[in-house]
Parts: sequence; C-alpha cells; structure tokens
Amino acid sequence: MTRDRRDIREDGERLLNAARARGRVALATTWFALLWDLVFVGARHDLAQALRALVRSPGVTLGTSLLLGLGVAATTTLFAFVDAGLLRPLPYDQPGRLVVMFESNVSQDRLREGPSPGNVVDWVARNDAFDAITAAMTVSATLRGRDGGTPITGVHVTRGFFDVYRRQPRLGRTFHADEYEGATSITSRQPSSGEPVVVLSYRLWQTLGADPQIVGRTVSIEGRDWSVIGVMPEDFAVPDAAAAFWAPWDMPVSYRPRFPDGPPRDARFLRVVGRMKAGMSIAGAEARMQALASGLAAEHPDTNAGWTVQLSPLADEVSRTSRLELLLVFAAMFCLLLLVCANVASLAIARGVARAREIAIRLALGAGGSRVTRQLIAESALSAIVTMVIAVLLTTWWVDAALSIAPAGIPRLHEVAMNARVASFAAVLALLATALGNAVPTFRASRTPIAGALKDGGAVSASAAGRLRAGLVVAEIAAAVMLLVGAGLLARTFAELRRVDVGFDTRNLLVLRITPDAARYRTGAQTTGYYRRVLDSLREVPAITSVAAVTNLPMSTIGSDFTRPYWPEQAGPEGRKVADASIRMATPGYFGTLGLPVMAGREFTDRDDAEAPRVVIINQKLARNTWGDENPIGRHLVLDYQRGPYPYEVVGVVGDARYDGPRSEPVPEIFVPHAQNPYLVLNVIARTTLDPNTVAQMARAAALRVDPDQPVHSVTTMDQLLGDAVQLDRFAMLLITLFAVGGLITAAGGVYALLAYTVLLRRREIALRMALGASPRRVARSIVMESLVLAVAGGTIGMVGAAASSRLARTMLFGVAPQDPVTLATAVAVLLVVVVAASWLPARRAALIDPGRAMTI
Repeated sequence: MTRDRRDIREDGERLLNAARARGRVALATTWFALLWDLVFVGARHDLAQALRALVRSPGVTLGTSLLLGLGVAATTTLFAFVDAGLLRPLPYDQPGRLVVMFESNVSQDRLREGPSPGNVVDWVARNDAFDAITAAMTVSATLRGRDGGTPITGVHVTRGFFDVYRRQPRLGRTFHADEYEGATSITSRQPSSGEPVVVLSYRLWQTLGADPQIVGRTVSIEGRDWSVIGVMPEDFAVPDAAAAFWAPWDMPVSYRPRFPDGPPRDARFLRVVGRMKAGMSIAGAEARMQALASGLAAEHPDTNAGWTVQLSPLADEVSRTSRLELLLVFAAMFCLLLLVCANVASLAIARGVARAREIAIRLALGAGGSRVTRQLIAESALSAIVTMVIAVLLTTWWVDAALSIAPAGIPRLHEVAMNARVASFAAVLALLATALGNAVPTFRASRTPIAGALKDGGAVSASAAGRLRAGLVVAEIAAAVMLLVGAGLLARTFAELRRVDVGFDTRNLLVLRITPDAARYRTGAQTTGYYRRVLDSLREVPAITSVAAVTNLPMSTIGSDFTRPYWPEQAGPEGRKVADASIRMATPGYFGTLGLPVMAGREFTDRDDAEAPRVVIINQKLARNTWGDENPIGRHLVLDYQRGPYPYEVVGVVGDARYDGPRSEPVPEIFVPHAQNPYLVLNVIARTTLDPNTVAQMARAAALRVDPDQPVHSVTTMDQLLGDAVQLDRFAMLLITLFAVGGLITAAGGVYALLAYTVLLRRREIALRMALGASPRRVARSIVMESLVLAVAGGTIGMVGAAASSRLARTMLFGVAPQDPVTLATAVAVLLVVVVAASWLPARRAALIDPGRAMTI
C-alpha cells in the first residue's frame, strides 16, 4: 500500500516526539528517514501516476518524444563537430601557452606569411619570451613496401618540436638533441650526416600492421632506410592531419650549400609554433618579438625592412578556416530545434485543454495545484527519458554518417566521435527540450479554473490556449523565415562561386601527381629525362590531346608553392625587391594544356633547356605591377632564386588565374622552365576529348610503364579540384537548406494544427454563420485569411531577425548582399505558398460542415 504525504507528515510528528526523548542522534536519524520518505515515496507515487497517464495515450507520448529526439539528435550531431573543432582543448600540455608565429609586411600587402628559415634561427637563439620555438616543413615522399611505392606526407621538424607540444609517444621515444645535427631534408639530394631516424604517426603505424615491436626496425622512404624510434598517439597530427612521419631537420646545415651565409630570410614558408614562458601573455610575447624583428630589420634591411611578427593562439589557428561556418550551421540547427519545441508545446497545450476537465475534477477533490504540477512534471520526466534514449541512439548513427560526407576542411575532423561529452550533451538537451516544450502547459494546468472547466467543458481555457498556440506558430514562422533567408543567401553565394571565371578551362582536364625517389633521380638531368618520357608515354593514350607538368596546380593543396623577390633589371637600388611573386616550374605546353591564354609572347618550348638562356613567363598582374602598360616581352626580370639574383628574359605573358579558388584574387606569378630548374615532384595534367575519369586508369598505367617504382597518385580532375575549393561553402549551403526545409515543414505543421484545432472548436459558430447565409467559399476564405495573418506577423518578425543575423554571416557571402532583395522576396513567396497550402485542408473541412448536424451536437 502506498502512503501519501499527509500520512507521512502525521506519522512524522509522532516519531519526532518519540525521538526527542532518546537524544540528538535519534532525532537526526528520524529527520533523515522522514525526509527520505517524503521525497522518494512521493516521487514514486507521482511517477507511477504519470506512467499510467502516459500509457493511456502512447501515441502522443511516442510521437512527441520522437519529434524531440529527432531535433535533439540533429543538434547533437553538429555539436560533435563543434565540440571537436572549437570547444575541446587541444591535446597538449597547457595548450594556452602555444602560439603560431607569422610575419607580415603591410606596405607590400603581405600578411600572415610563414616565417623565413633565417629569421627563425635568430628567434630561437635570441628570444626571451618562449621556452621553445620550432619550425616544420611538409614534404611529399614515397614509402616503399612489398606492394611498391606509396605516396605519404612527411614533416621535417627543427630542434624542440616535441618539447613545444609536450606529447609523449605511444611507443618508443622522440628525437635526441644529437639526432638533429646534420639532418637534411628527406627528399634532398644532399645526404644527411646523421643517422636517419623517424617517428611514425599512429595512422602510418596502423598501415604498416600496428606491430608493437616496430621501434628499432627500419622503413624505406625515398629509397633509403630510416630507423623507427617512436610512434605518436592517434590524436597527434601536426602541423596537419596528413602527417605520416616526422624527421629531424638541421636548417643551417641543409641550406649551407646554397646559402653559406645562413638560411634565407626572404623565403617565407615555414610553420612555426612557440611555447610561451609560464606567466607570459600573448601581447607581452608579441611585443618582445616585435623588438627582435626591429633588430633583425636593422641588421638585414634588404630582406627584413618593414616586416613584423604576429602571434596567434594555436587553438584559434586550428579552427580559423571554418569557425564561422560551423557556428552558423550549429545556430541554424538550434533554431530548428526551437521550432520543434514550439510544435511540441503546441501539442501539449492542446492536450492540456483536452485534460482540463480531468484536472479540474482532481483539484475539486483536494489534490492541490502542487500535486497536479508534480504529476505533470513527472510525466515530462518520463517523456524526457524516452527522448534521451531516442536522441542518443540517433546521434550515434548520424555522427558516423556525417563523418562520411563531411568536407576535409573541418578542423580536427579525426577527433569527431560519439563520446561521453557528446552523449551528455544529448541527454541534457533532451531534458531541456522536453521541459521547454511542456513548461507552459504544466504552468497552465496547475492554475486551471475549477468552476469554468467543469461548467463549460474547458471552452474558456481552450480560447486562451488558442491564442497561446497562435503565438507559438508566429514564432515558428519567424524562425522558418530566418532559415529560408540564410539558405537562400548561401545558395546564391554558391551559385556565384561556380560562375566565377578562374582564368582557365577546367573541363576535360585530368590531374596526376608523381613523386619520384630522390635517391634514384639525383640530378636535374635525370629528373627532366624521366618526366619527358612520362609525358611522351601519356601522349600515346587515346583521347589525350595534350599533356604537361607543373610544380603547383591551381586549387591543389599539394605541390611546391613558394614566393621569391623580383625586380626589373633596370631598376635602381630603391626599386629592388618591391614585391614577391609565386614561383612555378612548368614544362612546355603547360599553358595550352591548362587553357590559360598566352596574352603576349610565347609558351615554353623544348629549346628552353638547361643550356639555353634563362627565360620566364609572367602573368598579367605581375606585368602591370612592374611595367604598367609597357610591353614586357624582351625585358629582363631579376629573380632572387636558388643561385642568387639572376636576370631572366621575359618571353611571354599569360592571363591571371585564381590559384586558391574562386574566392581568391590573382597574385603575381612567375613561371620558370622546368628544364632550367628541375623539380623532383610535379603535377601532370592531360587534356582529354572524353570524360577524364574514363581515361584515368590508362593514363596512370602509361606513367607507370616508364618507371613502375614511382607512385602515381592523387588522380583526379580539375573540375573536382574546383569543387573541393568550394566544398565548405557547398556543405554549409546544403545543411542550412536542409534545416530551412525542416523549419518550413515544422511551421506548416504548426499552422495546420492550429487551424484544424480552431475549426474543431468553432464548428458550431461556423455552422450558425452558414445557416444565416454564409457561403462555404466565404467560410473557407476566412480560415485562409487567418493563416495569412499568422504568416504576415511571423514573416515580419523573421525578416527583422534575418536582417540582423545575415550581417554576422557577411564574410561567408560572395557576390550577394546580406539584404539581397531577390532572396528576401523568394523567402516571402515560398512562405506564403506553404502557409496557404497548410491552411487548405482545415479550410476545406470548415466549408464542408453541415449546419444542421453541427447545431445538434
């Protein structure tokens, strides 16, 4: 038998009186027992009654829980990405002390560039703000195995690399100080004087079989054997997720053959990270680095004048490229979840009206408002539990599905997973969403007017509930409008990005990447000879009309992309090194194959070999910057590259290309014949008469026939590279469009439910109007007009909200204004059509009411 609280209180007074006579210990024990009884006996009683109430209407319970569970699961799935990319601390000791270091020169419009090797050497030696500073350089390499060569990404790191991050290896150890001495680049033709050692990434270790005894064994990279001394943990992937191994790098020794006075200061490309001293702020460290930069500018004015140092928290840099997109999509999903809560609240209000008589009877029998409220809270708690289970299960599946389609640009993507933090977020959000959806109905139920509810069957409360539900529907429409406007702006942005002329023809262009071994192709002549044979072999493939190769392709994330100073040969000392240009080595036929127009002069030919006079081809932007409207053909440009400043004859001018994608602007570019500056790793492009995907395998086989040991990888098309360049824009657009459609459906459901409920309550009034002469069409029109009133009110609020929020997303837009009239008008038109469609069925039901039958009910 279950006791109620009144019985417990009466028994309690008797027990407390008896306990007082036995002393303080007995009194305290009795108080604790009574409190336990009051809380948990009462709670069990409330839960039992709530369970019986929910079982009586399982459809409503499961329906609302499923609706909320879908919304919570979708929000939590996005939270998993936000948590991994933005919220979770970096997996390093005291990550707040880690900063990324850049160099900028405002007068040359060069901002946030990777520091130069020469400056980094001085920073390490002279700074007093950091415990350690380390630099990294990413290289492409070939891993040799039983199945041939496999392209991998390696990272050369300077002394102190693992001290900066303070991560212990999963197996073995990291580098000793003496292992950095004399260590050159793994792809360099200059042999390293030290013992070749590497630390493997977790992923490469897994690829090699996850042998726990791998430390001490060797792996073959670039034709040389390297001793494995350690394996890093799974979540250690710096400076990027593609890192497969780390090798020590002695920068001064590596650069000494070409730069006997020390590493270059005008080649800025390194990734530099520093660990600040304890108690040092970023502003303080940056001030000290600025002072150091000023000193270096005085010592080396040719290379350092005007250059400053900037520091940025490592955590911000990791998420810098997609922070806004992630937050915007998450906000849109949260907006959709609020829509779901509003719909659930609307359903709960309608259910509360239907239970008004039941609640009034209980209040009349002395249950009390608090008792009724407790039971309704208990019902909400049980619904929340069901919602939690649904949300956690759906999130587990959806996180894996989202990872399979997520673009690679999302930060720390490899750390996204369904874990305890994400599951806890789902549980808390389910609890809050259920409470939010049931808060108003629970509050109203506890204040049900007993006499009114028993007298008129709840008509008064139904009227008030109708107004409340109308307010919720207006809020739903407003949120749906905001989502529609956001989706429209991003859709127009994506369309504008696809319409941008990138400067060359991306159609029918096949792309292959070849990474020859430095050990096999040690000289420039060997390298150029190899590529000449590869291009000749590709020309024999049917459907290939032209082929060429270049160090770095537009919109490709792989390749040697660097800048060097240049100036016209006739310029005086004050005109020198006015700017840097991107340097690319290309084979003959590159511009014709790429579809980049030659505006003046000529392309490279086979005559531009190592014995011929040095020549370059420049793009229009560099030509305008250097000679204005004058003809640059035949003039000489001094390029400070490899063997020092050397004049090159300009033999051609080509059009400008957006190398970093449609959002980027063309930059000054200089193309050098590959035969005059042989580079080991090139991107090969082939123009085809058919779909390039259909000839990809034949092209790959043709390249391998020249040397089967040199891996051909990253086979793709230029159209795919263009698509990858806007993949974050596409992903954000698709997600917000999906949310907008969901919001629109939710708002339409709210309009339909409200009008259907209104017709049901007003059927006697409608029947009376029809008996007095109102036509069915007029009745239907009045119902539709009610929906339009809701649409206008919600649409107006939504437009104001969209205007405010779209400014926040201004940086995500391209070629479209935040208040784009076409987008706003389209959103309004779509909203009106959907709202009118949602009101059609209730209006039709109202028009079909039989006045005689309705008046007798």
